Amino acid sequence: MISEPVNDRLLEVESALVALGQETLLEALRLAGPAAYGDVLGQLSEVDWAGVSDAVALARMGVQADSGPRGVLKPGSIVEAEPTEREDLHAEGLAALQAGRVAALVVAGGMGTRLGFDGPKGALPIGPVSERTLFGHHAAQIRGWSEATGSQIPWLVMTSPRTEAMTRAHFDAAGFFGLDAANVHFFSQHQLPAIDFDGNLMRSTPHEPALSPDGHGGLFSALAATDLLDRLAARGIETVSYFQVDNPLLPVIDPVAIALHRRARVDWSAKVIRKETPAEKLGAWVQHGDSGARIVEYTELNPSERSQRTPSGDLVLSAGSIGAHLFDLAWLREFVREGHALPIHLSPKVIPSVDSGPQSSPDTQPNGFKLERFVFDALPFVSRAQAIRVSRRDEYSPVKNAAGDYSPAAARAALADRNRRWLEAAGAKVPPNTIVELNPAHFPDPAHLLNGAPLTASDVPPGVLMVGGNPR
Repeated sequence: MISEPVNDRLLEVESALVALGQETLLEALRLAGPAAYGDVLGQLSEVDWAGVSDAVALARMGVQADSGPRGVLKPGSIVEAEPTEREDLHAEGLAALQAGRVAALVVAGGMGTRLGFDGPKGALPIGPVSERTLFGHHAAQIRGWSEATGSQIPWLVMTSPRTEAMTRAHFDAAGFFGLDAANVHFFSQHQLPAIDFDGNLMRSTPHEPALSPDGHGGLFSALAATDLLDRLAARGIETVSYFQVDNPLLPVIDPVAIALHRRARVDWSAKVIRKETPAEKLGAWVQHGDSGARIVEYTELNPSERSQRTPSGDLVLSAGSIGAHLFDLAWLREFVREGHALPIHLSPKVIPSVDSGPQSSPDTQPNGFKLERFVFDALPFVSRAQAIRVSRRDEYSPVKNAAGDYSPAAARAALADRNRRWLEAAGAKVPPNTIVELNPAHFPDPAHLLNGAPLTASDVPPGVLMVGGNPR
């Protein structure tokens, strides 16, 4: 133990590390000197050491998740908006927005490192023509709906210790993208240490542990440290639209989905798409025995579960979660208040670390586990949940890779394709080989293109950007 006076929290961190057999790490951290050592232990004081202990035990057993019995996974029930009812649903969702009943929440704690981008992923340029950033694109949607409904939509932005200052600076520099800054609320998630395949905590530098955000499931403990949910309730919010920052194709405020969610009086609605292949990296929407709806992460499905097909050839577990959910605020407040601890998952990753030689490039093999929580692990605490099937082509093109599928280039092309289809469906004639970008602040969804009359080639509305050539 250190000889310098320290508070009880730091002593608890030391004790936790000793109990995990991390004395070698403690010795390395001490070499930085008393002040730096105290600072590092302070960073570790908010870590859920009970959860980390479970993760270390799993790593030492050579497994990535609790492999206890769970019974047969069956496909969960799914609702879908019928074409004949979409207009009525849209009107219902619009009424909820006009009444000020909906808030938006984005989880945006990650860096763009895997994309070759040195900054928060949300600051990555994504507009096919304008190059507006992911944050700017989502903000424009929220602004568009706020202006269309005459009701300011509050936006909660979850950052991480590494990205918070940069995210705030990005919003400041952009003038909050035209939003009222009083309606944008930042809060930061916690961090978890990375471990190697033998269960040892890894170091990012000789005197610092390798820490990373605790996953989108860190949302609940991060909210518990704020009064944001109480403030939403005080202003009459009833529904929270949750989304991940990396999917620019997603309508982050979706009147149709909002109406389906509110009609069903459920606590949780999850958007799903039809999986294209068994190996697709989407969590599966399932019925878990008699205990209700669940989402099982793709890495935790065994090969037979992933590949099982119906007599007609469709995947049995065909509904893949796209990381977009609607929460009932009353349920969310109660769950956060009760302080449930979600399990920690082990995700093999390339982790820059002095414990495994020179810092790795994104193309090298995983050298350890990133520890993270998944937001959908809260589903066992939900009594009423549903999945809403949506169009992949219209709502899913996340930015996860530097090139190829699910890259920035692929997302820009998907946005341009959807925008072209929206314009052509409204009656406009778009020249061939033209990149089309709609400003979401003007046109948050296709209904705003119609306005009672078809467009013509000579009547392209303001807010449309068109450039010849291929998407950048």
